[in-house]
Amino acid sequence: MSRRNNSTLTLTAMTRILLRRRRAALVSLACLLPGTLVVAALWPLRYEAQLVVERRVSKVSPEPHMQEFDMTRLTSDTQRNVTLLKSRFMMDRWLTADGQGDLKDMARERALKKLRRALSVQPVNFTDLTVLKVRAASPERAEQLASELGQVYADWDTDQDRLQATEMIRLLDSRITQVKEELIALRQQLKKYKTTGLVSLVGSDAVAGTETELIAKEKLYDSLTAELDQAQREIQPESLRRVRLVNPPIASRKPVHPERF
Repeated sequence: MSRRNNSTLTLTAMTRILLRRRRAALVSLACLLPGTLVVAALWPLRYEAQLVVERRVSKVSPEPHMQEFDMTRLTSDTQRNVTLLKSRFMMDRWLTADGQGDLKDMARERALKKLRRALSVQPVNFTDLTVLKVRAASPERAEQLASELGQVYADWDTDQDRLQATEMIRLLDSRITQVKEELIALRQQLKKYKTTGLVSLVGSDAVAGTETELIAKEKLYDSLTAELDQAQREIQPESLRRVRLVNPPIASRKPVHPERF
């Protein structure tokens, strides 16, 4: 009856076996090498760059002392930012900023898919901060892509704020013109009442009603004028820039775990 060999195969023993059977070892190596190259091509090493962006909100909570922990506002705004950053719209702009805007059809779709899979968006709870992580074949390429995305996002947000502020100014200006015309008409009517010397009860009521309406319109005019001044201040470049890149893109010199792209 044969005895079972329970000895452990050590690295030294394996080396001796390979040296004794060189031909078999070379054949095995030749078979393994193409497979290793295929695996390396399909699952290349990736380097990750991280960028932190902050987006200030234009509308705050009605309770100033609770503004910092306004969970409803922070949560909804965070969800919108994550959805926007991963949207096809933003991917198209990112691709154009990377110099690949001329790609068409399937080539463009592959490039967009690659960018989307390279991006990770991680909001920081209960803050206006969002962490963008971008993976690429080299640290320099990862930093470049992260920088391009951050700039695209900041420029888009500024353009949107400018459009909204411009539209608000147009609406306020139109409303102020309308209220100004109503004020002129009320003042002329009140002047007419006073010059005709109405002393009857009906005339006195009409004068009182006109004066009350005139006061209300003057308050409305002052309020609209203040809103217009605020909107004109907000359209200035320093006020429109609500997205701030907290740090320049930083990529680790150590690759992250392999990932198929």
